[in-house]
Amino acid sequence: MAQGSDKQCQLTMQGVQKLEDALKVRFAEIPSDSKVAEFFPPDRETVGKIRNRRGWLNLSSIDRLFKALNLEVKPKDVESKRVDIPNPFEPTGLWGCDALLRRIFEQLGKGGS
Repeated sequence: MAQGSDKQCQLTMQGVQKLEDALKVRFAEIPSDSKVAEFFPPDRETVGKIRNRRGWLNLSSIDRLFKALNLEVKPKDVESKRVDIPNPFEPTGLWGCDALLRRIFEQLGKGGS
C-alpha cells in the first residue's frame, strides 16, 4: 500500500485483530511491544501506538510492521485522519482583501484577465 503512505492513519479494530493474530502465530504468545520491536521495525513506542491505537501515524510505519509479518495493509485495516482544509478560492475573508477580491472575481466573470 505504497500510495498515500504519508497520510496519518491508525488501525481499525479489525486491523488490530489481524496484527495480533499474526503476532500470536509468530511468537506463540502475545508478545510485548518491546519484544515485537526487537524483531521487526519500527521502534517500541511506534509499535505500541500501532497496536493500542494511541495517536495517528504515517501509513508507512504501519505498512512496515505488516510487511515484516507477511501481511498486507488493506483499506479496511486502517482509518485515515480527516483534515478539513479551507477552500482557498472562497473570496470572503481571504487575507482581509474582500473588496479587492470581489473586483478580481467580477473582472474574471466578465471574461477579463
